[in-house]
Amino acid sequence: MNSHEQEVPSFVCKPKENNMTAVVFSGKRSDCVHIYMAQVLKIDGSDAYLRYLKRSGNIYQWPVDVDESWQPVDDICVQYHILNIINNREQLQFSEDATETVKKTALNRPGVTTVFMK
Repeated sequence: MNSHEQEVPSFVCKPKENNMTAVVFSGKRSDCVHIYMAQVLKIDGSDAYLRYLKRSGNIYQWPVDVDESWQPVDDICVQYHILNIINNREQLQFSEDATETVKKTALNRPGVTTVFMK
């Protein structure tokens, strides 16, 4: 593998508390998925308690109304240790490479042909 190629990780990763993750939700059609970015707040066995970011263009930020839920760890496909904080309002940005990795990883799911970043 040369320096411009990147390995596409397997679909499921082992999340760690406080890390940022990409979480996959099935769409209405069986061949599409929706990807949400979230922070892992707690791990309890096979479930993770997540706090979701809100997307606005290519920027993510914490929503005014807190959005949290328990999700199976199997729904977490990619984990990030660091995001780019782009201003003093705590707006975050994923690199283009990171976004492409999330999409490729989600497309590795059996039967998935369409990925929507949320």
